Amino acid sequence: MTPSRLKGIAPTLVLLALCAVYYATGASYGAATRAIPLAVCAVTILLLGLDLLSQGDGRLSVLLRRALGGARALRPGAGGHEAGVGREIAAFAWIAAFALLAVVLGFYISIPVYVIAYLRLHAGKPLATAALIGLVLTGVLYLLFAVLLGYDIFEGLVFGGYM
Repeated sequence: MTPSRLKGIAPTLVLLALCAVYYATGASYGAATRAIPLAVCAVTILLLGLDLLSQGDGRLSVLLRRALGGARALRPGAGGHEAGVGREIAAFAWIAAFALLAVVLGFYISIPVYVIAYLRLHAGKPLATAALIGLVLTGVLYLLFAVLLGYDIFEGLVFGGYM
């Protein structure tokens, strides 16, 4: 395995190791408590597995990159250019802004705001498309957590009665 190939899959391998620890920890919880952590872990392992498979040179890898990643390059980094430091900082800034928004206003407000803003401002999607995706995603999460699972989602410092 070449150093550049190892560099490309190292983050996925680290996340798989962390997921294994998370799974082992979650498996020790009570039956009612462990359902969500183990489900999240199973989905994460599936996605990380797909990521590992997409890193190769074979037909399956190319198919996965095109189907799931929308990538036009035949190989990550091939025919393209590395993301600049400013672009990487912007990616972390989007995540930090979402986290701050979630703490202050709660998830049901921050999710559509984040998704709409990201899709419109960063990805350049039309406002109607961004709004539809943001609202549908929020509705699905509400149905999943509030209706089906009966979980109260964090409502933020402002709307959760903390202030």
